[in-house]
Order: sequence, then C-alpha cells, then structure tokens
Amino acid sequence: MCGSVFGFFANLFSNESDYIKAQMDLQQRMAQEKQKMYEDRAKAEMLAMEQKANKIKEDANRLKKKNYAAFAVSGADINSPSYGAFLEGNKKLVKKDVNNARLMGLERAQQAMYGARQAVFEGQAAQIEGQAKLSARRTKLIGQAGAAVGDLFGTAADIKTFMS
Repeated sequence: MCGSVFGFFANLFSNESDYIKAQMDLQQRMAQEKQKMYEDRAKAEMLAMEQKANKIKEDANRLKKKNYAAFAVSGADINSPSYGAFLEGNKKLVKKDVNNARLMGLERAQQAMYGARQAVFEGQAAQIEGQAKLSARRTKLIGQAGAAVGDLFGTAADIKTFMS
C-alpha cells in the first residue's frame, strides 16, 4: 500500500515534466537555428548566382571589345556578315552560360531551402515527441493515483474489518 502512494507522490513532485519541456525547447531552438542556417545559405547561393552571371556578362563584354579591337587592327571588315555571325555566336554562348549559372545557383538554393523545410519538420517532430512524453507521464500519474486510492480504500476496508 505504502509503495503505490509513495510512488504516486514521488512522480507527482518530480521534475520530469520540466525536463521534458526543456528538452522540447532545446530541440525546437536547434531546429530553428538549423532552418535559419539553411535559409541564409539559400540567400548566399542566390547572391553568388547573380554575381557569377554578372561576371560572365562583364567578361563577355570585355572580350567583345578586345575582339572588336583585334578585328579593326587586322584590317578585317567589322561590318561583314562573318563578323556579325561571330558576334551573334558569342552572344548566344554568353546567354547560355548565364542561364546555366543561374540554373545551377537556383538548384543549390533549392537544396538549401529543402534543408530548411527538413529543419522545420524536425522541430515539429520534437514538439510532437515531447507532447507524447508529457501525455504518457500524465497517464502514468493518473494510473498511479488510481492505484494509490484503491490501496487506501483497501487498507481502510481491512482496518474496518479488523476493528469489527
């Protein structure tokens, strides 16, 4: 009899709930930090993508000027269809390079955002797990309370029978 009553009060006054809540808070904060890290990485990838695209454009423009000067010095006709085709070909290659750089940057940014979404799910899972632990603890306490009350009534009945 004494064991069930003592067990109930020992669990009732334990700090297990506080520990579970602290653990939930810690896991939630860790998930939020992880989410922020991935979101920051996605922003950095987008910035790097734009910088790379701009560098490709600047390099192409510099090469265009260099080629123009080289053609002019060589005495070639700058207004000729072949030079125009050369410039058009370079223009298409630059556009293709810029598009490829952007696609690769977007892919890396999407991967980072996927990590951010995973972090959100981890935080939610930690909350669900913590709530389940708290619920299990409450259920355990209710069961122990019932056992303690039953033992007390059983002891009272034994005392009444003994006294009669």
